[in-house]
Amino acid sequence: MDKKNQEKTLWSGMFILMSGGMKMVESMLQLDSLGSQVSWFAGCIIGAFLGGVLVRFVPKKIPFIIAGALVIVGGIICTSLKTSSAIAASNWLDGLAFGMTVLMFIIVAGENSDSNKRGAMVSIEALAVSTGILIFTMIQTIFAVAKVGSSSFTVVQTQGILSIIFGLAACVLGFFFFIETPVYHLMKGDQNEAINAITALNNETSPSIATSRFYEELKEYVHYDESKSIQQHIVDGLVPLAKITVVRVFMTLTIIPPASTEYFIATFAGYRIDYGMIFFGLSRFIGVFIGQLALIDKIGRKKTLAICSLVIGILFIVIGSMADNFLKSSNMITVATLIIISSFFCGMSQNVSSVYFSEAFPPSIKSGMIFAGIFIENIVVIIVFAALQDQIKFNSYFIVVGVFQIMIAVMAVTLLPETKHLTLQRAMEFLQGLLNIGF
Repeated sequence: MDKKNQEKTLWSGMFILMSGGMKMVESMLQLDSLGSQVSWFAGCIIGAFLGGVLVRFVPKKIPFIIAGALVIVGGIICTSLKTSSAIAASNWLDGLAFGMTVLMFIIVAGENSDSNKRGAMVSIEALAVSTGILIFTMIQTIFAVAKVGSSSFTVVQTQGILSIIFGLAACVLGFFFFIETPVYHLMKGDQNEAINAITALNNETSPSIATSRFYEELKEYVHYDESKSIQQHIVDGLVPLAKITVVRVFMTLTIIPPASTEYFIATFAGYRIDYGMIFFGLSRFIGVFIGQLALIDKIGRKKTLAICSLVIGILFIVIGSMADNFLKSSNMITVATLIIISSFFCGMSQNVSSVYFSEAFPPSIKSGMIFAGIFIENIVVIIVFAALQDQIKFNSYFIVVGVFQIMIAVMAVTLLPETKHLTLQRAMEFLQGLLNIGF
């Protein structure tokens, strides 16, 4: 299949996710207000719910364009209104757009790509988010080094302008380039439109052998969906939902210590290094890029997750043991360096949960199950933010998350299957199994 056309249909979502990456880190830095911190994540939950509902009844192009419009409105608000409530409202709208988009993005990327490229296509989600994080850290760095503005609000205004641009791009690209998934048409019983969609994804003028082969794979996938009741599919989906959600939650928690606390900033500020944050964003971006390009469809999902989680776990435990006193550690530079190195490995494995989500469920329950995973992920983050308001020692946080990362490495070896190059049908069957011991 034509990789370029598969990517084109994701362009709209990419720009929304880039704005979301910026807003996610910006909301984490609202240290003086729990409401501002959690507004983006609360919006993400509601957005994922709306996306899960809309995706069942309307073509996905429409929610993508709606999400782009929400990003534009959020950008306008935080650019023009200089109040904390305006920033919170902007974060909430951007989170709403992000939640709608990330759910649909995972579905579209998984169903519009063939078995050999599915991992790379779905990984564009993590690449777009990490690009947004990198852009924000670059903005933060420029203003810090140039000593521009009297407060961080100037950074927020700049980010708002970029969100407006990204939202406009998302709306235009979604309108002109989005290709509905063949599975959507098959679920509607329209086989001709399904074939036309595959032909368009292949950039062909008429169906080819590759089109016919991919059509048969998706037809088998939809036939399996129709062969069981929704209740049975939900029961079968609980095991993969639990496994993938645990992975997703603890990968998200690896962002919080360096991005949302004074610890990481003060580590560099104490040595007069104003560009510290950019190392975090750049390290994570490079990790995601390498994971998408060289690991997810080559080495595979299982090995990537197992190796990276083990390394992250060890590094986090070492960081926790060295950073025994938040701002008074004698090993601050070493700790900061280890945080940056761990961010690289976090990036490399960040995309694995999304790829598994795209493969784990039949079409009739896929949106609901992915929403459940996103809901749990963001609820845990909100709870963590609430706990951090009580000044929990961050060395303890690193150690706890590090231990869980090692547990994820063990889980990857024993419970999660390798699904690279498998059809959606075969990948789903493997993921529904409880034990998948091997490496």
